[in-house]
Amino acid sequence: MAVVAADLPLASAPVLQRLAMLAATYGCEAAVPVVSGHPQVLHAVYHTSLAPAFEAAVAAGQRSLWRVVAARHTLWVPRQTLADLDPQCRFAMAVNTPEELAVAERIASEPEP
Repeated sequence: MAVVAADLPLASAPVLQRLAMLAATYGCEAAVPVVSGHPQVLHAVYHTSLAPAFEAAVAAGQRSLWRVVAARHTLWVPRQTLADLDPQCRFAMAVNTPEELAVAERIASEPEP
């Protein structure tokens, strides 16, 4: 299953597909891109076998996906592995202000490289 946060308007289907392929190839429960040292747990793919762990974490009041995936068989995917699909890692650009939204809209309107 793919997980994408609502504040990531430039989410990338090709990046998610690559992550899914990598997770399947390496037999991982999760494939999470790492951009500038930060795991992008809200633009990642997870095996459905992790659903009970996520549900248990939420039931325990834990809201961080990071804690669940850090304890599992996770493939941490460096940005270089995704550079041919999204060189600037725009998929990781969060939009939380009107100014950030304007930037994301401008980027989204540009032709793909």
